[in-house]
Amino acid sequence: MGSDALLYTSRILRHFRLRTGKPGSLTMQDQRLVQQWQEEGISCDCVLKGIDKAFSNESDVRVQSLAHCDSAVRQIFDETTLAV
Repeated sequence: MGSDALLYTSRILRHFRLRTGKPGSLTMQDQRLVQQWQEEGISCDCVLKGIDKAFSNESDVRVQSLAHCDSAVRQIFDETTLAV
């Protein structure tokens, strides 16, 4: 993993930990998702905003993995891309 990928992943992990209030590392599924976001050109800022949006959604679904944040991340990315 290159230094850019490591920084990208570290920022996302730190933010996700803050939102969940739990220590730990990313699951293999979450790591693949982070890699996919980066490969698709989704900025770290979009991911962090998407995580925040997933946690602010009022629903019965408790966010326990980044997979729960994927649609919110992609929505933020789409909105950002359309605004440019």
